[in-house]
Formats: sequence, structure tokens, C-alpha cells
Amino acid sequence: MQRNRWIGLIFISMAISLVIIDGTIVNTIFPKVIDDLKLTSTEIQWVQESYVLVFASLLLVWGSLADRIGRRRLLMIGITIFIGASVWAGFSDSANAMILARVVQGFGGAMVLPTTLSLVNANFHGKSAASRLQSGVRPSVEWLPLVRCSAAG
Repeated sequence: MQRNRWIGLIFISMAISLVIIDGTIVNTIFPKVIDDLKLTSTEIQWVQESYVLVFASLLLVWGSLADRIGRRRLLMIGITIFIGASVWAGFSDSANAMILARVVQGFGGAMVLPTTLSLVNANFHGKSAASRLQSGVRPSVEWLPLVRCSAAG
């Protein structure tokens, strides 16, 4: 049982890092996207902010729903939606497609964040919870974006 909790913590850390990294990667590659898609200033604003707007709006909704239908189920659905929308955004050839892909990313990302935090809380009780959170999830939130951005260029 102890080993399964650690494996779960690794997957939870990877899931949360996907959501956190998204903002960093978009800001890193954005000049290239602006040139390739010939975005106007309004479209640039929508590409940047549509994800955050949808993400923040749905956090509480998905957190509540996860308690009803299952945290793991909603986490897997959210990861699938998020990755699919990321691929879609990567292949977007117009501003409208990119904005819509970012909206869908926000939809999926809002499923991932509350479920990951809830799963950590459910799997680690008492004094061990704080130490597991510090040793597992915190490094993925703090360090993985730096590592991946360096690797991305």
C-alpha cells in the first residue's frame, strides 16, 4: 500500500506539472506563434487570457463534481482533454482555432488541479501528508517548469 501511494504521488506530480507548465511554455514560444499566425493585438490577448479565464472560472465546479463522481475519473478525463487540446493548439493554423484550443485547455486544466490536490489529501493523512506534499508535489510545481522551459529552448 505504501508503494502505491508513492507511485500515485509521482503521477499526481506529473499531472499538476502539465497544467503549471502550460503558462510558461506559451509565454516562451509566443513570439513565434504571433509571427506564424499573424495575430492582431486583440487575438494575442485572447490567446493568452482565454485559458486563465476558463481555468479560474471552473476550478470550484470541477472540485465539487470530483467529490461526486470520483477524483481519479475526473483527473483522467481532465488530462485527456488537456493533452488533446494541447495537440490541437500545436497544430492550429488560425487565431480562432488557437483561441478555442486554449479555452478547451482551460476546461481540462480546471479538472486536473483540484483533483490532484484532493488526491494527495486523501492518500496522505496526518503528519505524513505535509511531508509527502513537500517532497512530491512541490518540486514538480517549482522545478519542472524551469527544466522543461530550458529543454524547450
